[in-house]
Amino acid sequence: MPEEKNRAPKPKYNLFQMSWWMVRRAAKHSMTVLPYAAALILCQVALNLLELLAGPAVIRQVEQGAPLGELLMTIGLFTGGLMLCAGGRDYFEQNSLFGRIQVRSSINNDLHLKFCRTSYPNTQDPGFLARAEKAKSTTNNNRAPSEYFWTILVELLQNLVTFILWLVLLSALNPAVVAVVLVTSVLGFFAAQRASSWRYRHREESDRVWKGIYYARDRMVDAKLSKDVRIFGLAPWLEEIAGKSKRLLYDFYQRECRIFIKADLIDVLLTLARNGAAYAWLIWQVGQGNLSAASFLLYFSAISGFAGWVNGILTNFTVLRQQTLDLSQAREFLEEKETFRFEEAPDVPRDPAGRYTLELRDVSFRYPGAEKDTLSHIDLTISAGEKLAIVGLNGAGKTTLVKLLCGFLDPTEGTVLLNGQDIRQYNRRDYYKLLGAVFQDFSVLAGSITENVTQQTEGAAGVDLDRVRQCLDMAGLLEKVESLPQGLETKLDKDVYLEAEQLSGGLMQRLMLARALYKDGAVLVLDEPTAALDPIAESDLYQRYSGLSAGKTSLFISHRLASTRFCDRILLLEGAHIAESGTHEELLAQNGRYAELFEIQSKYYKEGASEYVEAV
Repeated sequence: MPEEKNRAPKPKYNLFQMSWWMVRRAAKHSMTVLPYAAALILCQVALNLLELLAGPAVIRQVEQGAPLGELLMTIGLFTGGLMLCAGGRDYFEQNSLFGRIQVRSSINNDLHLKFCRTSYPNTQDPGFLARAEKAKSTTNNNRAPSEYFWTILVELLQNLVTFILWLVLLSALNPAVVAVVLVTSVLGFFAAQRASSWRYRHREESDRVWKGIYYARDRMVDAKLSKDVRIFGLAPWLEEIAGKSKRLLYDFYQRECRIFIKADLIDVLLTLARNGAAYAWLIWQVGQGNLSAASFLLYFSAISGFAGWVNGILTNFTVLRQQTLDLSQAREFLEEKETFRFEEAPDVPRDPAGRYTLELRDVSFRYPGAEKDTLSHIDLTISAGEKLAIVGLNGAGKTTLVKLLCGFLDPTEGTVLLNGQDIRQYNRRDYYKLLGAVFQDFSVLAGSITENVTQQTEGAAGVDLDRVRQCLDMAGLLEKVESLPQGLETKLDKDVYLEAEQLSGGLMQRLMLARALYKDGAVLVLDEPTAALDPIAESDLYQRYSGLSAGKTSLFISHRLASTRFCDRILLLEGAHIAESGTHEELLAQNGRYAELFEIQSKYYKEGASEYVEAV
C-alpha cells in the first residue's frame, strides 16, 4: 500500500498521442519543421546507403577489370552523391532549428500565459507549483523535450528505414548469423539501458544534492544578503553546506561510474561475440569461394552497421518515450481545469455611476490542510462609497477577508456578492477590473516609472502622462520623481538596467499607490499601505486618504489603529469572527478590545515621545 501511495500518477497521454500533438503544433506554428524533417530523413538514409555501397561497387569494378575511366566515373558519382546528401543533411538540419525553436517557444508562451492567468488559489497550491515547474522544464533550453523531441523522432525514423533496408540486404546470409547479431544487439541495448535507467531513477537524489550546491552559491553572491553574511559571520556556514553537498555529489558519481563500467564491460563482451561469430562465418564463406571480395566488404559493413541500427532504434524509442512522458506533463498542465470562471462567463454588469455594494453572506474560509477556519460565518455589507478599515492582531484573517472580497479566493462556505449577485457567476478577470489595490507583496516591472504606474509598455496607445503625474502627486511621489535625472522614464530594476534607481520601501509603496490610482477602479484596496513609511510620511498619507478614496469604496487594512479614524467604519477581527464594528469614537466608547489595543499602542507612542523630548 505505501508503494502504491508514493507511485507517480500515470501520464494521461501516451507516446503516440503526444507525438501527434507535437506534429499538430508544428503544423500550426511553423511551416518548415515537418518538410525539413522528411527531407532530413531522406538525405540521411541515402547517405547511409551510399556509404555502404561505395566501397563494394569500386572493388567489384576492379575485380571485373573495368576501364580506368569507368572506375573513375563510378568513384566520382559516389563522391558527388555523398557530398550532395551530406550537404543536404547539414542544410536541413541547421535550418530546421528555427522552426523547432518556434514550436518550443509556442509551448513556452502557453505555459507562461497559463501560470500568469490561472486562478489565484493555484498560485498558492504546492502541487500546482510543482506541476508548473515540471511543465516549464520541458521548454527551458534546446535540449528540452519540446525541441529535442524532433531530433529523436527524426533519428528514430532514419534508423527504422535504414534497419529495414539492411534487413532486406542481410536476408541473403545465413539466418543464424543474422539472429546472433540481432540478439546480441538487443542484449547490449538492455545492458546499457539498465545503467541509463539507474541514472534516471536516481535523478531526484542528484537534483537534491545540486540544490544544496546552488543554494550556497546563490547566497554567497546575493547582494541583498551580503550584509547579513558579513554581520552574522554566515560564510563558514555556507561553505560547510557547499562542502557537504560536494561530498555527497562525489559519492553519487562514484556509484554511477560503477554501474556504467559494468554495463560497458557487458557491451564489450557481447560485441566481441557478435562480431566474432559474424566475421568468422564471412571469412569461411570467402574461403569456400562463396563470396567475392566486393560481397565480403558489403556484408562485413552491413553487419557492423546492423547492430548500430538495432541499438539506435531501441535507444531512440526509449528516449522518445521519455520525452513524450515529460511533454505529457506540459500538456496536462495546460489543460488543467480552472477553479474560477473566466472568458466563458459573462462580464460584470457596469453601474454608470460606478457604485458597487460588496457583501459577505455567512462566509467561512479554511485554508487547505488547516485544522480550523480562518474566518467563520462572517456577515458583512460594504455600501458603495464606504471607507472601511479592517484591524486585528496578526493571523486574525484581515488579508484573507480582503482576498475573498477581491475574488482571489472563493469561500469554503457562504457567498461573496456584488450588487446582490454571486461573483462566481461572472468572468473573474472582468471582476478584477473593478479593483485598484496596494498589497504588502507587490510586483515591480523591469521598466520605467511610467510603465510601472500604467502597467503598459513604453509607447503603448492610451498612456496618459498627465494622469500619471496626477496620480504620482496624489501618492506624494511626484516631487521625488521629477528630481530624478530621467524623471518619469527612470528605470527601476538594477538587475536589468545598470542606470536604474533603487527606491526605498516607502517610496515603492507610494509608487504602488499611484499604480492603483491610475487604474481608477471602483473599489480601492490598501493592505498595510503605511508599513514601510516613516511617521511623517504616514501622517502625510493619512491626510491625503480622503482625497485618494473620494467617490470609491475603499478597504483599508492596518495594524496602526490611529490610522483608522479616517474611515467611516472599523471592523475588528478576532477569533475568526468580527468581534467589534463601528467608528473610531464608537469603539473607544465601548471600551472593548479595540479600545484596549488602541490604549496599548497610544502608550508606546506617548512614552516614545516623552523620551525623545527628555533626550533633546
